[in-house]
Amino acid sequence: MQYNLFTAKMKLSDLLFADYNLVLTLSRFGIKLGFGEKNVEEVCNKHNVSAPLFLMVANVSAHNEYFPDNNEIASLNVNELINYLHASHTYYLEDKITSIEIQLNGLFSENKEGYGEIINRFFSEYKNEVVNHFDYEENTVFPYVRDLLAQKTSVNYHINQFERNHSNIEDKLTDLINILIKHLPESNKNRDRENVLFTVFQFAKDLNKHTLIENKILIPCVQLIEDKYEQLKRL
Repeated sequence: MQYNLFTAKMKLSDLLFADYNLVLTLSRFGIKLGFGEKNVEEVCNKHNVSAPLFLMVANVSAHNEYFPDNNEIASLNVNELINYLHASHTYYLEDKITSIEIQLNGLFSENKEGYGEIINRFFSEYKNEVVNHFDYEENTVFPYVRDLLAQKTSVNYHINQFERNHSNIEDKLTDLINILIKHLPESNKNRDRENVLFTVFQFAKDLNKHTLIENKILIPCVQLIEDKYEQLKRL
C-alpha cells in the first residue's frame, strides 16, 4: 500500500494543514509556531531536532497504516525519542488530565449524587492508572534504554517485558467516554457537557497516537539495540 508520507522538503505548514493534531507534536519537539514558508528540514535544523525522527513520529501519527522499516528505525536518535515521549507524558499529566478533572469537578460541584459521584470516582481511579503507567515508563523503561545505549546495563530486563505488559490505558478512557455520553446529567449546561466530552475525545485520540509511537518506533528500536548489545557481549 502506498502512503502520501511527509518528507523533509515539504513546507512544515502543509503538514499542519494535512493533520492539525501535529501542532502537539511540534510543541513536544520544542518547535514553536511562526516558521513561515520553511520546510521540515529547515525548521528541524533551526531547533536542533532530528528531521528523520520528527518525520517518523509525524507519519506514524498521521497514517495509522504506516510502519517504519528497520533501516529507518536503526538510524534514529533514541535519546531524542525518549525526550519526546517524556514531553508527551508531562503534557498528559499536567495539562489534559488536569483540564478534564477541573471540568468534571465544575459539572458536579453542586451535583455529587448519583452518576456525578460515580464518574468522579471512575476518573480518579483512571488518573491513578495513568500516573502508574507513566511512572513505569519513566523509572524503568527509559533508564533501561539509556543504560543499554551506554552499554552498561546489567538489569535483568528486556523490552519485550514492556511490550507484553504495555497496559492499555485507552480502554478505560473509552469506558469513561461511554459513561459521559450516556449519563451526564441534563441539569448541566449543554455547552459544559459538550466541552468536557470533546476534551476527553481529544485526549483519547492523542493517547492512541502516543501508543502507536511506542509500539511502532520505541519497541522495535530498542529490540534492534538489544540485538547489537547481545552480539557485542559474545565477542
